[in-house]
Amino acid sequence: MKLKYKLPIYNLIILIIGFVLLWVMSFSRIQAYVIEIEHKKAIASIHIQSKEIETLLLSGKHQLIEMSKQDYIQSMDWQRVKPKVEKRLIDSVFQKIGLVYPDKTYFITGTDELGDLSDRKYIDEALATGNVVVSPPLFSRSDNMYQVVIAVPIVEAEESIGILIGAILVEEIQQLVYNLKIDGNGDAFLCSTAGEVYIRSEKIEAEELCQLLTKRELINKDGGYLHYSDSEGNNKIAFFASLEEVGWGIVISIDSIHLYKPIIELFTKAAIAFAVVLLMLVISMAMGIGRFLKQVQKLIQDMKKVEDGNYILQVEVENNDEVGEIGVQFNKTVEAICIRDEELQSLNEELAASTEEIINTNQKLMWAHEEIVNNLQKQKLINQLGENLYTVTDFQNLMEMILVHTQEMVQADRSALFLHYKEERAFKVKSYLNYTDDEVAMMNFKSNEGTFKWMIENKTELFIPDVYDDERYIARFPEDEKYKMLLQLPICNEENDIIGVISYRAVNINLGYIPFLKQLSKMISIALHNSQLLNQIEETYFEVIVSLVKGMELKDSYIKGHSERVMNYSLMIGKKIGLSHEKMNILRYGSILHDIGKMGIPDEILLKKENLTNEEFKLIQEHPQIGEKLLMGLKFLRESLSIIRNHHERFDGTGYPDGLIGKDIPQLTRIVTIADAFDAMTTIRSYRGAMKTSDALEELRRNSGTQFDSDLVDLFIKAMENKKNRTFK
Repeated sequence: MKLKYKLPIYNLIILIIGFVLLWVMSFSRIQAYVIEIEHKKAIASIHIQSKEIETLLLSGKHQLIEMSKQDYIQSMDWQRVKPKVEKRLIDSVFQKIGLVYPDKTYFITGTDELGDLSDRKYIDEALATGNVVVSPPLFSRSDNMYQVVIAVPIVEAEESIGILIGAILVEEIQQLVYNLKIDGNGDAFLCSTAGEVYIRSEKIEAEELCQLLTKRELINKDGGYLHYSDSEGNNKIAFFASLEEVGWGIVISIDSIHLYKPIIELFTKAAIAFAVVLLMLVISMAMGIGRFLKQVQKLIQDMKKVEDGNYILQVEVENNDEVGEIGVQFNKTVEAICIRDEELQSLNEELAASTEEIINTNQKLMWAHEEIVNNLQKQKLINQLGENLYTVTDFQNLMEMILVHTQEMVQADRSALFLHYKEERAFKVKSYLNYTDDEVAMMNFKSNEGTFKWMIENKTELFIPDVYDDERYIARFPEDEKYKMLLQLPICNEENDIIGVISYRAVNINLGYIPFLKQLSKMISIALHNSQLLNQIEETYFEVIVSLVKGMELKDSYIKGHSERVMNYSLMIGKKIGLSHEKMNILRYGSILHDIGKMGIPDEILLKKENLTNEEFKLIQEHPQIGEKLLMGLKFLRESLSIIRNHHERFDGTGYPDGLIGKDIPQLTRIVTIADAFDAMTTIRSYRGAMKTSDALEELRRNSGTQFDSDLVDLFIKAMENKKNRTFK
């Protein structure tokens, strides 16, 4: 580089360094001042905004305190309190207001049922201290949502006689928390002074931040701030203050870049000023040496033209000096570039055509692959469900399994399985999901009406996007209009006659599974047919065995009808304790067959009217094991074998044949034990007369806990007394 160029450049560098040093030294002081101002503004802002939450809670406290002093509240009579409290709810911050008694039971608006708050710590604290208590956000089981509860003791004669509670929806506090911003930026959360997070935005790492804030800082009423970095390494500042009324802390986390925006703007303005000054210096120096660099400038301009694609340009060489030599060499270089450019353009055109073709082919392959994967996944689900269909033998369980799995596939909200009864020319609901019993009772259809008529005529699936605009749809009861989509799939037998229909209702149905569900409907048809056949076979076996039992009872007039009565008593108890359909079937089989083993006892012993010898009595006691062996080969009775074997066990363990004690005796067996004993006492036997029902019930009660399960005895006695009252009426 020539000296005439070096001197101005060196001067320019020295000037830039001096300006930068001066700028940095003065700016550090300005920066510290501006940062402190922004911190104070942010803390003041969070105090002002958090007052809305305190105001909400204070309003609730004052309202409850004022109400707790009223006579109708201090009467602790909910029937008197309820209408007045409901009026006060209209203009209050509360969703519900309730009355808690000293035993921690409570009534609350919206329901007439007596609830229990013995597991709520804020109730214990309010009763123990007599102070107003605000709970953290708690999940309400009855309302299925989070609430903050304010508990105000009801004081009469300086003694707490109960608690008045008000429930504020967390959604209201949550919205106030989410609205907390600093100049429109930041994410807020609510926590306890111990660091437990109550309400937060998903965008903020609240738990980690709480660990950084000490308890002293959270309860600082003047507020404070803390610099930290999140899990992604972003620099942030957390500003916090306390809600003194409830002992909560509120925190707003904001990116440093948003808070320090004025500083950045100051930096920007200073940089612009520096750039302007520097530009002016450059222009001045350029003008000073411009007259020496005209040829160089022209050469540079021509180079730019070549850079823009003008490869036929030739620079005019005016002087035979260093610049002239550069111009000559430049012209030679441009000629070589021009030749290479023509070759590259030709190659680029060929490459572009090939690339476009490859991209199109690749896109088609990706679409095809996605479709294949989706179809394989759907087919896999259908195959798995199809395999499960053949493993379920219980007809009702089979239909429930069909609805559970297929409703999830099509993303339906409601579903029902109808069976076609040809003789009655009707479709009736046999299984359903997400309908009420009252709705199902109105959902039977004639074969010649509505969508079912269309299904019989067309024998294919029916999809209606909006049932309320389709004349084929018949509404049996007022419906939620959001379930406007309807999908119905036919279940056909081998003769292609419709034997059933699966119906789905939804806000938005996934139609992608229809081809697979049509395939599945064939499997469902076979499974339903097989299940019905199996049920018929099992029922035939059962009827034959029951006939044998009845035939055995005919030999002894004293026990005629005994097994059937034991079954009826047993099913009455089973219904009382809410047994499932499957367990009720097990109880039905086991109870009526409990004495089947007596078929293996010789008639001369079984019908003997004189006292039995010890050997004969021991032989009689073997009938439970004999009954178990007789029926062991029948698979559908296996669950009932424990009833047949152990129906002579006693609750205290002195029964036979296994000496089982208490709850070791299966529940269904304990039921049959009570029913068997009751029927034996209330019927005539060869060795005694029949007891009165009241005497037999008293005998059960007397042996409760020794021979019988006391809980089941109580249920049986109540059921018999209710039955007697209904008969009397």
